[in-house]
Amino acid sequence: MGTIVLSLVSVVLVSFLLSRQSQSTKILVSEVIDAESRRMLSDAGILIASNLRDDRDAFKNTYSCIATPPTAMLQASLVGLPQFPEVFFSCHMPTTNGEFYLKLERRKASNMKSVSSILVQGSKCRRTVFTFDSSGAPGGVGYVAFVFDPSVADRSDHKWSGVGGTEAGLPANCFVPNVSCYKWTGATTITLKSTCANSIAEVHFPSAKITRLKSTFKHMAEVNQIHLNNNELTDLPPATFENLNKVTILNLHYNSITNSIASPIPANVFKGMTELKTLNLMNNALRTFGPDPFQGTTKLANLYLHNDINTSGFSQNNFSAAPLPADVFKGLTELKTLILSRTQLSSIVPEPFPGGQGTFSGLANLEYLDLSVNSMTTLQNGTFNGLTALKTLYLHYNQLGGAPPLGALPQQVFFGLTNLETLHLMNNALRTFGPDPFQGTTKIVNLYLHNDINTSGYSQNNFSAAPLPADAFKGLTELRNLALSRTRLTSIIPEPFPGGQGTFSGLSKLENLDLAVNSLTTLQASTFSGLGALQNLQLSYNNLTGPLPQNLFSGLTNLETLNLMNNALTTFDSDPFQGTKKIKSLSLHNDINTSGYSQNSFSGWVLPASMLGGLNSLSGINFGRTALSAQSINNLLDAALPMNSVAAIVIPPTAGVDNAKITALQVRGVAVNVQ
Repeated sequence: MGTIVLSLVSVVLVSFLLSRQSQSTKILVSEVIDAESRRMLSDAGILIASNLRDDRDAFKNTYSCIATPPTAMLQASLVGLPQFPEVFFSCHMPTTNGEFYLKLERRKASNMKSVSSILVQGSKCRRTVFTFDSSGAPGGVGYVAFVFDPSVADRSDHKWSGVGGTEAGLPANCFVPNVSCYKWTGATTITLKSTCANSIAEVHFPSAKITRLKSTFKHMAEVNQIHLNNNELTDLPPATFENLNKVTILNLHYNSITNSIASPIPANVFKGMTELKTLNLMNNALRTFGPDPFQGTTKLANLYLHNDINTSGFSQNNFSAAPLPADVFKGLTELKTLILSRTQLSSIVPEPFPGGQGTFSGLANLEYLDLSVNSMTTLQNGTFNGLTALKTLYLHYNQLGGAPPLGALPQQVFFGLTNLETLHLMNNALRTFGPDPFQGTTKIVNLYLHNDINTSGYSQNNFSAAPLPADAFKGLTELRNLALSRTRLTSIIPEPFPGGQGTFSGLSKLENLDLAVNSLTTLQASTFSGLGALQNLQLSYNNLTGPLPQNLFSGLTNLETLNLMNNALTTFDSDPFQGTKKIKSLSLHNDINTSGYSQNSFSGWVLPASMLGGLNSLSGINFGRTALSAQSINNLLDAALPMNSVAAIVIPPTAGVDNAKITALQVRGVAVNVQ
């Protein structure tokens, strides 16, 4: 925020100073100039002192800011600077109670007795900025802007000494970022200067305890950003933002703006904001919208209506009483981002027929839609009609599948989302899928159907009743990430014959497949057929027993990570990882503190020395806590000795292990851990 403030003020100040260069006006400026403005002023022959203590050549007999009380500052002289007709400078003084004195001083080098000064006392005052009126004359008019620390919640605690015409809180028509703008007549009286609003580009008044807006922005013809977040606004009168046709960002989040079916936000409240691109209304007290609530904001690109996480004590938008009106987003043809998460939304009006008006009808440029953490139980066909540009759709933490037909989504609910890349359906109430459930979404890259960890109280996807249909992922030829963990999955339909349709058939670009924490007991040889691009396969925390089919992983020619920890494996055949020449990480161990989960136990099996044959990229192998016999461990160490790729081996504590082999591996730099 400080950088924005300084940049804005610097532009104003530099523009004025350079405009007066032809009049040989020279002014000393303190504590406000960024590097680029400093260069421009220096080129114009204007002396700059960024800190009174650092520029002692410019100030003779000027006391240290920290060491000098305000009374002594009044006595400081500017001997040796006759070329400056007037000098403005500032000083910050911490007091014993933690407050700061902000010292503003105006001096005439030709008459040191003619000093007009103001002492401003407040909490956490930080920096002083000066802007000058071009009509300023000796003893005449100048403009002074007091910039406060944006972390100060209550601006009314700033105490003004010898100052008249100020307001506690929000000035009516005069803004600069974190600034109160006043007209200084050369005496000790300051009055509001309303006409300064004509040149204001940004309004920043967060956390100012503002309760009401009237014609506050009436004179701000040039303003392009308004930030009024974290205040106490409860309504928006019809003409609040009238004629603000240059505003691109309007932040109203963390207020208490409320409405109801009987008293919605006025339809024309944003009407004149024809250039508005971002509107943030998150964490207010919204309940519904009247007809066409965003009328006139045809260039709106980002609309935030959600509630943030962990916001207890703040207002909450709540749309549980009724569906959002069918025309709520009417006319927002440029909208790209729409967030409605955590608003207790229970239903959405679908498009009744092609060209009809549904909640999302007409949003042809929408790319990001977040409906997560709501109360939706079903989605009707037509819900997403026309969203052909949509790339990301968040539907997680709802109750989808909880309404008849139980556990399924309509067959064509996603039809038409031809550019969809990411679909989040985790933590819903899905039980199965109908035929070809993702029909038309051929560009999906990321599909999340899992349940997250530690989500008690939320719905759970549960696929225990039946295998996922063979065509569940049919046509998803661009899919790279598929998450199905913690869904109680019991079986997977294998590819019945080359070219036949199994659960994962056709996913030739899939790179990451997560089947962890399920109830799988067996896998058939062709389960993963065709997954030649797969790099990461998570099968941990299932009930898989051995031996696994000999060719189960044979087609996974790019597999790098295979996790089989915490299953019920007791044995392998002689070449279980045939074809997986690129494996780097092989996890066969049991994790600590996993009571209630299956355990791999290899106590009755002898690991063949050929087991690691061909795994020339293997970097780490973990058999920890698996009761592997001494003979098996020695065979494992023998197999690892000639493998230069191996960097780490984990083995269980077993008597009879050849320590010389361990030492030989350690000498080569291999970490051998016993668990």
